[in-house]
Formats: sequence, C-alpha cells, structure tokens
Amino acid sequence: MPKRTQLLKVFFMLSWLLSLCGCGPAESDPARLDPNASVVKETLVWGFDTDAEPVIREMSDGSVWIHFESIPPFFADDLDTPFDTDRFLADLSDVAGAAVVQDDREVFVVVQPTDQTTDSVKMFLESYPKKNDG
Repeated sequence: MPKRTQLLKVFFMLSWLLSLCGCGPAESDPARLDPNASVVKETLVWGFDTDAEPVIREMSDGSVWIHFESIPPFFADDLDTPFDTDRFLADLSDVAGAAVVQDDREVFVVVQPTDQTTDSVKMFLESYPKKNDG
C-alpha cells in the first residue's frame, strides 16, 4: 500500500509540473483538427506586445491558430491589475465570432472560424494594450 501512495504522489506532482509548462489536454475537438495541417496564410500582428508580437495562422484544415510569445504578455507586468487569462479568452471568442480554446499556454485555436475571424482578431489584438492600459 505505501508504494501505491508514493506512486500516486509522484503522478500528481508530475501532472502539476507538466501543467505549469503548458502541457495538458487540448480542449479543441481532435476529430476536427488535422495533425498534419499546414499553414495556408500567416498574419502578423503589430502593437500587441513589443518584441513579442503574436502571429495568426490560417491552417489547411480550416482552423485558425493564434500563437503568442508569452501569456500573460510581457506588458502585463506594467498593469495595475493582474492579467486575466479567462477574460482574455472570452474576449477573443467574442471577437472571433466563434469558440476559441486555449490549446497550450501560448496557443489559442479557433476550430470553426468565420470569414472575418482573422481580421477581427488582428484588429482586437492590435488595439488590446491601448484599451487595457498596456
């Protein structure tokens, strides 16, 4: 019995450590996303986070991936209140016009984007720090 308890402790500690690294179950629908999808179009974002700008990638499976250098962004250190990742995800979903899931710490995925998703997300991100005292 003590060995089992020790194994469980090791398992939970390892799970906790991996979650800190951004390793965790993706909430996106794996049946919908093609693991071999390639980038069809890449859209650069300017003005979100100096020296760490995100990139929006439209994929061959129809999904849109938003890659950040850091979440929370580097400008969050200068904010009066902590960066709220849950609110940011909700705002991204509203702007995208579709559900956005956080696939990894710095990767957000729109599984079923609209025709306006990329442009809307780009405009939102480029104005985000200005609207939120960043």
